[in-house]
Amino acid sequence: MTASLQNRKATLIARSTNVSSRKELMVSAISSPPSLIEERMKGEELMFQGRVARKESRLLDSIGTAHMEQEIEKRVIALTKQNQDRMAEETGIQSSLSEEEIKQYVEQVIREVKKPKMSDDDITA
Repeated sequence: MTASLQNRKATLIARSTNVSSRKELMVSAISSPPSLIEERMKGEELMFQGRVARKESRLLDSIGTAHMEQEIEKRVIALTKQNQDRMAEETGIQSSLSEEEIKQYVEQVIREVKKPKMSDDDITA
């Protein structure tokens, strides 16, 4: 046999085993137990549910934060009015601070509290 004939024969054998292994792979994929497919689907469903849960958690967190900020604002306004009334009774001096100014101050304080805190390393750097 010549070298080129041997190369062709080797190529044909390699291709036929490659085709045959592809067929075996397809047959094994088709005949694979449904439990493997179900497991993959369950995994994907769990991942999806995890993403949904994270989004819901963020939403609930933002709702809770907004509610807490409103409660803080109400309390500060009520306490400030009490102190203004008491000061007016005790000293006769009326406060010039309006409710709108109190709200703006509370909002400013909340923004300051939400800012990331700087560590000592950030200050010295």
